[in-house]
Amino acid sequence: MIRISRIFLMLLVSLTFSTTLFAKNQADPAQLKAEVEKIKLSALNLFKEYLALPNDGHNAADIAKLSAWVQLLVSDIIQENLDYVVSRFGATFVPTDKILSVKADVLSPCALGAILNDDTIANLKTTIIAGGANNQLASDQHGKTLMKKGVLYAPDYVINAGGIINVCGETTGNYDVNWVNKKVDDIYHTLLHIYERSNLENRPTNIVADELAEEIMTEAKIKKGKKSAA
Repeated sequence: MIRISRIFLMLLVSLTFSTTLFAKNQADPAQLKAEVEKIKLSALNLFKEYLALPNDGHNAADIAKLSAWVQLLVSDIIQENLDYVVSRFGATFVPTDKILSVKADVLSPCALGAILNDDTIANLKTTIIAGGANNQLASDQHGKTLMKKGVLYAPDYVINAGGIINVCGETTGNYDVNWVNKKVDDIYHTLLHIYERSNLENRPTNIVADELAEEIMTEAKIKKGKKSAA
């Protein structure tokens, strides 16, 4: 099984420290990496504030396992999901029309797409958005809106790459859980790279992530072409 809870905790560590640097506008890549390593040592004591989970689905249930370190605020249109997370993890229910405007350290959208738009962003009271939903931004422009508002956004297809990594491992015909977990662990470092580049270039994390993905695909095509020509 992919170690979802441990990986998500690592991502929260990187997100929290990166947000501090964004606020001070004095990010130093070397300092960033050194300080994150220090923070990881005390991670179990770091998250005792609030984590909001709108649209509490399967991904949110995995994230909710971090309830030993955070206070959970959850919302869903399916009562069965709510009952489970509230009873199992001691979460606090928030109505669906209120969850996106609650004061929280981390907002984690876990179901609906396009949930971050002009209306919802205007009412956000969080500094970090890191969730399991796909296509969270209504448009690329909303990544810039979040940056201007001082909200650090973890690009959805980066933070959620564990699923496709696992599928890739399954299609090889020789599934290696260690390989899968290693690749999932690397998501942490990919996010750090995106935050560093975003901060240094003063550009939204979603745009940086898109460019990084294009660079990786271009490099892969070049390597494939060289192998074919050999």
